[in-house]
Amino acid sequence: MSEAAQFQNNWMTTAMKRVFIAVLAGSGCSDESPPGLSYMVVTGPTHDCAKGPSASIEASGSEFKLTSTYERILIRGAGNRIAVEAAKRIDVDGAKNDIEVGATDVIRVNGTGNTIKYRNKGVTRAAPEVVAIGDNNSLIRLSD
Repeated sequence: MSEAAQFQNNWMTTAMKRVFIAVLAGSGCSDESPPGLSYMVVTGPTHDCAKGPSASIEASGSEFKLTSTYERILIRGAGNRIAVEAAKRIDVDGAKNDIEVGATDVIRVNGTGNTIKYRNKGVTRAAPEVVAIGDNNSLIRLSD
């Protein structure tokens, strides 16, 4: 097989894997929220889930501390430093964020260049399910 044919074959295999993973991931790859789900947009440096069980960070270049236990957190911004006490699900669609998570059931990383540090502790399950679909993300499991 020629180099060009080999390159095209490798590219197609990689592209097909990404499509397959995206289909398996379901709504985690979509920019739209599931029906009936609304997010409280976080605007200040600290936020408590008493203000809303689901939160969204859309700002860039900021620092946030999310306290208490959230249902869902959606991170769309870039270049943020984010501390999350606990959330059942975290979706990271932004880029180059530095995120530390105390406890979660699911982390889905669709963006690129993010660093996610998480403890091996779930909210409703023993350990989190961590899925990185985007490129160049660092997933670091912290010791308890």
